[in-house]
Amino acid sequence: MNLSNFTTKPFVEAVKDLFADLNVPVNYLSDDPARPQDILKDTFKDNAVFQLMDDVYFVGMVDDAAFQGNKSTSIDNIRSDYNGILIFGVTLHLRENGLLPKRSQLAEIARAFNREFCYTPVMVIFRYSDGQKHYIAFANTQRLAYAQSWREGEKIGKVALLRNIDVEHPHRGHLDILNQLRIQTSGPKAVNSFSKLYQFWQDVFNIEVLNRKFYEELSNWYFWAMDQVEFPDDKDRDRKSRNAKNLIRMITRIIFIWFMKEKRLIPANLFVKSYVDRLLNYGDATGSTYYKAILQNLFFATLNTPMRKDNQQSRIFIEDAKKFGFVNDGYLQQGYYRYSRFITDKEAFLKEFDNIPFLNGGLFESLDKKVDDRVIRIDCFSDHPKNETRLKVPDYLFFSREEQETDLSAYLENGNHKKVRGLITILDSYNFTVEENTPLDEEVALDPELLGSVFENLLASYNPETATTARKSTGSFYTPPVIVDYMVKESLIQHFSVLLGNDENHREKLRSLFSYSDNSNPFDDEVDTRKMLVGIEKIKILDPACGSGAFPMSILHNLVLALHKLDPENQKWKANLLAKVPVELKAEVEKSLENKSLDYIRKLGLIENCIFGVDIQEIAIQISKLRFFISLLIEQEVDDNKPNRDIRALPNLETKFVAANSLINLETDSDKSDLHFKNAEVEALEKKLFDIREKIFYTNSRSEKIKLEKRLTELRFRLKDEFTNLGYPNDKTDKITSWDPFDQNTHADWFDPEWMFGIKDGFDIVIGNPPYVSTKGISESDKKILEKQFGFADDLYTHFYFKGMELLKDHGVLSFITSKTFWTIQTKKNLRTLILKNKLLQLFDTANPFEAVMVDTCVVLVQKVQDSSAEYSFTYLDGTKNLSKPSLQTGNITYYRNSPNQVFFPITELNLRIYERYGKKVNELLNNWWDKISTSKNIEKNKNELEKYRASLQSGDITLLGLITEGGQGLATANNGKYIGVLEGTKWAENIKKQRPEKLLLATRFCGENQINNKSDAIRFLDTLDETDIRKLFDELKESYGRDVFGQGWLYRIASPTEIADVNSLTDDEMLNGIISDSTFVPYDKGDKDGNRWYAPTPYYIDWSRENVKFLKENSGKKGEGMPVVRNPQFYFREGFCWNNVLNPNATMIKSRIKLKSINDVGSMSLYSAKSFSPNYYFVSILNSYILFFYYRNFINYSVNIQINDIRQLPTIIPNAEQLHVFENIFNRAVAIQKDKFSGKISEPLAEMELDKIQKELDKFVEEMYLK
Repeated sequence: MNLSNFTTKPFVEAVKDLFADLNVPVNYLSDDPARPQDILKDTFKDNAVFQLMDDVYFVGMVDDAAFQGNKSTSIDNIRSDYNGILIFGVTLHLRENGLLPKRSQLAEIARAFNREFCYTPVMVIFRYSDGQKHYIAFANTQRLAYAQSWREGEKIGKVALLRNIDVEHPHRGHLDILNQLRIQTSGPKAVNSFSKLYQFWQDVFNIEVLNRKFYEELSNWYFWAMDQVEFPDDKDRDRKSRNAKNLIRMITRIIFIWFMKEKRLIPANLFVKSYVDRLLNYGDATGSTYYKAILQNLFFATLNTPMRKDNQQSRIFIEDAKKFGFVNDGYLQQGYYRYSRFITDKEAFLKEFDNIPFLNGGLFESLDKKVDDRVIRIDCFSDHPKNETRLKVPDYLFFSREEQETDLSAYLENGNHKKVRGLITILDSYNFTVEENTPLDEEVALDPELLGSVFENLLASYNPETATTARKSTGSFYTPPVIVDYMVKESLIQHFSVLLGNDENHREKLRSLFSYSDNSNPFDDEVDTRKMLVGIEKIKILDPACGSGAFPMSILHNLVLALHKLDPENQKWKANLLAKVPVELKAEVEKSLENKSLDYIRKLGLIENCIFGVDIQEIAIQISKLRFFISLLIEQEVDDNKPNRDIRALPNLETKFVAANSLINLETDSDKSDLHFKNAEVEALEKKLFDIREKIFYTNSRSEKIKLEKRLTELRFRLKDEFTNLGYPNDKTDKITSWDPFDQNTHADWFDPEWMFGIKDGFDIVIGNPPYVSTKGISESDKKILEKQFGFADDLYTHFYFKGMELLKDHGVLSFITSKTFWTIQTKKNLRTLILKNKLLQLFDTANPFEAVMVDTCVVLVQKVQDSSAEYSFTYLDGTKNLSKPSLQTGNITYYRNSPNQVFFPITELNLRIYERYGKKVNELLNNWWDKISTSKNIEKNKNELEKYRASLQSGDITLLGLITEGGQGLATANNGKYIGVLEGTKWAENIKKQRPEKLLLATRFCGENQINNKSDAIRFLDTLDETDIRKLFDELKESYGRDVFGQGWLYRIASPTEIADVNSLTDDEMLNGIISDSTFVPYDKGDKDGNRWYAPTPYYIDWSRENVKFLKENSGKKGEGMPVVRNPQFYFREGFCWNNVLNPNATMIKSRIKLKSINDVGSMSLYSAKSFSPNYYFVSILNSYILFFYYRNFINYSVNIQINDIRQLPTIIPNAEQLHVFENIFNRAVAIQKDKFSGKISEPLAEMELDKIQKELDKFVEEMYLK
């Protein structure tokens, strides 16, 4: 694509050439320039942004007429049909100081065109120059129709920008996107209408597509590198864990310096292979010259040291530093260059690094350290020959240009044919921007928010809890930006509305304050503005599981937006910020803030005072800090005439983002918790400690930071002595005094906001996305810790709710996105109770916005209150159909207080009807009876009382299904292969025959002894045995190799018809104690994975011989492998009903069927009618109805697993004789169809068609019975 026409031709002519190249037909309108205010008649603003415009060109329109070769409709006649895209050209001049236009400025101009021509989408093409290079930019506006049919025109949509395209030397990433805009004019993908073009361009400008592509390339590189690199094992002996952490840290650092390169703070030459080749002598023994000589020297001896022009002792090689007497010993001495033996020209090398500003910030400190007399190498920044082979990061990992195919199946599912190339090659092929996108404008480039998405997914592949899911996914464990922005805004609005009076008028103004669509201050009252400024200054917000910093960053952006409107000149905010700076640093800080942008000063104050993050993973904390560093860095402009190029060193965030276990308190012993505050000396030492931490935040000097850190260490030891003198427990004393926030390689196994952040009275907002780790993923030792802390051990997200509420101030707001399983399931009633004891503000059903997490989620907004007894309303949002445009309902909190088990159900018309009819009655029944029917033992224990209650029931009465049934879980053999078989001649029997040879080969020793070398040998060997011998063989092999040698639960018995007993002829003794005959197999119901409803014959049979039954009964419940559990034997061989125990997330019915006379196992939980007025067929029928399924999903259990106690809670109406007759007829017809299907009389599709007819009839009848 040739863009040079934009330098040689008139602007409109170049635009025409561009659209011709893109194959897009345009009906051109005018080549003449116009004044911006003449085109933007209603939307032009006389401000600095609009004053950047020189001329505006009304280029033309792309509509259906243009595609057909016809003339377009006149602009004046266009109304709300959205039938074209208007094309405008705008020439710009540079902003103050000769800087290129900001993304936000281009977006604001594009939105003005969008508003002015509100009936059509708009594309604006900008042209501008910095005097040396010529640029163009594209702004593509999103078209959004109003939800209300009576509103015409276009609602403000997102603006996607492609900007700073160098027309003479365009970046490859820019060219790739521009070429994607080219449409096909023929074939199946032809774009031949306005609607197709609009959607096509929206897809091209979709940043998510670009992000996914980049993440896939980067993750493939990461997994490729995992097997190519070596890092020292001094700290971590596990190679996989060690490589993962070090690679993620390295990628973090490299992407940070890549953003610095985009900011022109690091020379691009350092990433150009041809230039680097002239600078380096590739002599490293591991082939890692580039990483060591360039990247490590950049990380650890440049960004962390003053510029040489500011300090002549800085940025020199270690051997020169020794020679000049700057250091006595270079051992573990940071801040000096290494690897001079790999550098061909030291002066040329130093010149490249000379102009890179000093950044500080801790991100680039080498992690090598000395503990006592032991050297611990992590980064291995060492010139010593003995360490050369301990660090290996080969050069080809960076500069391999040609894609090569590699096998990553050890890390990724379907990863055996993945394409990889060098990391620098990957980065160089994408366009990056240092500005983070907002909800209303985004650049089609990789922005710093991408770091969050990338690293959340890389961390997921590293964490044991999420590694399996990550293998199957290309992302995303990262909270979607639309959710993050919603949660942050709503939390801030709620917090500040309390400050302003908690009325709707102020809430609307707050919504305007935190909206990107309006730049004005919505508060016309100076008192409210002052309250807001003070409120923002004082607000304290915590993300207790911050990951890569998505929520803290969104908080920063939203508060900066608010300050921009409340204090446009930043006078009040800057004064307040400087007032908080330690006196001895005030002059230095004030000077360093001169000429800094308003947003830089806003951000610095917010980061220092308001925003805090905790995560148990130290690498995640580093990534969070990195994003804040970038956010501050982009607000600074370079002045080469000033020290450090006028780039203020980054603050030290070690006491703003800490690696710790936020669930566990420092002290749980209440009589000791406040002990150390009672001593004046301790209080004085603590004050000194916090003062030093504040100084560390602001200090610009690395040497000063080191001195302050030493003083902190001294204070910690003095505190330890004082604590010991006070009798404070040694383990707690050690934890407090040994915690070092500057150690990037470890995390505290406790969290204390006062000790770590200096916050005594709690947070105003606790927000985040806690980890979705179930109890299965928690170790037994961690469970004990949780039980001690909380009194119970559950899924981690539950504990985060309890901890989050504990960390809040009174009237503070908690906002979490978590699994929504707690809405209904009984084991999480304690969480529902916690929320209801406080004040539920919003409940948002977000369905599953995560690509990689297989669980439906919700957002909860709850306020901490002391008295929640009052009745109030809350907002319920349903985003299951459209996350960006959820439907809103108002709910009364009494719905949840009075619902059965206090479940949280969706606020819908049908649910409210169900609640009104059944809520109070079911609650009453649960309160009176649940403990008596929650287990089969309790049912038996309370049999007489239950019989009396059942006798009192009349037709039309509402009861619980568990009150009029009995039964429960069945037999667990613990060794199904030994007892269970399938019937000869069935498909299951044929599968077993096919599997036997392959399974036999797993018994390697036996096969070796019998010359069985392959599958053919195994087949021949098995063919020599009869069924009895085969059973005996596999039984013995399981005894020898272990019961799971062939796979857990694998069946190998095949029973002949002659071995099947007639269950109707069995005596009571045979049913109870086993059969003595040749026919000992009886039907065994293991559940039905195919999900048949109404009826299904079981293919399974259990060998109910007297010998087997004796063993099962005598060993039931004993500890040890292979020990069975015999449950509810009184119900064996009794007809009942059962159901499919797993519900597909998209299921619409429970799928119940009759349980024939058989023995049922735990996979076929069965119940049995206890009274004749509710026979088994009645229960099968109502369980198969949509209404009972709907009730189950919304009022009992939303998860996929159906437990027997879930079924027991279903409301059941006692039917009258007429109703029973209808149900019996429906049941008999459905069973007859199923029997015909299984016997082959009718096809499965025909059977399903007939069953669907019956289903409609059933649903209509049950709905009338239950709801009318």
